[in-house]
Amino acid sequence: MGYAAVRHLAQPTRFEDFLEAPRAAERIVADVGLDPAEHAAALDSWADRVQNTNNAKFVEAKTSRRLSRPDHARRVER
Repeated sequence: MGYAAVRHLAQPTRFEDFLEAPRAAERIVADVGLDPAEHAAALDSWADRVQNTNNAKFVEAKTSRRLSRPDHARRVER
């Protein structure tokens, strides 16, 4: 059973994609059978936290800054 039972439902999800379009999380909410409109507040909160730069709504934790190194093939800004 396991993954083989749900393989047809699986869709790759990359964090970098959410940085470009945080509201794409609505697709995941709908895919698991929930109504995105009923979870708008949680989706808004998620979209505010998924940021590529520090701003008024999101400041990267000091403990995470050492992990934001420029050693990746595709660098996410923070």
